[in-house]
Amino acid sequence: MNRHFPLVAEATVAIADAARYIPDIAGHLESNGARASSQGEATVLDFDFCRGVLSPQEGSLHLRAEAADRSLLQEIKMELAEHVV
Repeated sequence: MNRHFPLVAEATVAIADAARYIPDIAGHLESNGARASSQGEATVLDFDFCRGVLSPQEGSLHLRAEAADRSLLQEIKMELAEHVV
């Protein structure tokens, strides 16, 4: 997470064994142009103008969307949400 994106949105989704789902979500987003990397337990999905971060927690999955503007923030939020629900 070396680039700074000024807009951030976060959500936590109750889901058992969240770590199990992260590789599938990341793999699909990689097929749509994301560059995936690990940062501790988190999986970082970098696109050119936005970023998503998936972090497993006890009984939940924490989602973080970061972007340069509101429209890109909405786009990455929807991409993350569509693959979790």
